[in-house]
Amino acid sequence: MALSFLDKRLESYYTALDIDTSFFPCTYLEFPLVMLAFYIITVLYFQPSKKAVSAASSASIRTESTFRQKVVLSLHNALLCIFSVLCFVNTAPVIWRMVFQIGWRTASCGAMQNEYASEYGRWCFFFYLSKYYEFADTYILIWKQKQPS
Repeated sequence: MALSFLDKRLESYYTALDIDTSFFPCTYLEFPLVMLAFYIITVLYFQPSKKAVSAASSASIRTESTFRQKVVLSLHNALLCIFSVLCFVNTAPVIWRMVFQIGWRTASCGAMQNEYASEYGRWCFFFYLSKYYEFADTYILIWKQKQPS
């Protein structure tokens, strides 16, 4: 198992728990930490000031989205919806089989690990990557001059 710089510090835990982060790209510990740092820095830098947001809300100014913003937001939401359906369709049968034919205890104690080499594993990885795409939700709020919560 090839380990990254940070993963090497946790090697004993990974070995004991049979975790292999090299199985899928972008699952080394550095990747989510770098993405989180990027997210925090960009949100803090680009978000509108609280004064501007509160002034707009106290003055009862309703900021209308531009046509471009509505199109981008609609496409973003449509893509997330389609992707969610695809994830469900491709993973639910495996989970159903694991829970009701093999049993939850057997599935969660090792049988599920074998599924990661199949189509199920690929869809789980896509789902993992989609969490980074969902950063776009915050960036859309910032683009619309709203304060992310």
